[in-house]
Amino acid sequence: MIKRKKSNETKKKKSNLTKNTGKTNLSINQGRLFYSNEVGIAHNPVNFFIDFKSISPRVDIRNRDYTPMVMEHNTIAIDPFMAQELLGVLEDSIKKYENTFGKIKKPKSIDIANNLSKNKKKASAESTHIPSYFG
Repeated sequence: MIKRKKSNETKKKKSNLTKNTGKTNLSINQGRLFYSNEVGIAHNPVNFFIDFKSISPRVDIRNRDYTPMVMEHNTIAIDPFMAQELLGVLEDSIKKYENTFGKIKKPKSIDIANNLSKNKKKASAESTHIPSYFG
């Protein structure tokens, strides 16, 4: 086995790598853009869980029986203090948005869709016959 002597230059480089310069090497992962059309929130004693969902239909011309739906989730877990801070930031941001662009209103199409859904459920409940096995 051959031993090599380290040169002074190699020793200097090594010492520079370990030297604390007071600078921080920061790597930021930007992630990918995620559009959410539904959100759910749950909590336990130590965390809030904000579940952002993206639900979209997929067209499959071979399948005419049902429409496949795809759901993606991005969930954020934060402590109660940060949840409260998030609420404050959202309230402030919404006020600024409404001052600039006007009051945010629920789209009429959502009310129409909700009414259609309620009417279908009501009609289905009225037409559903539950068989009786007694007498």
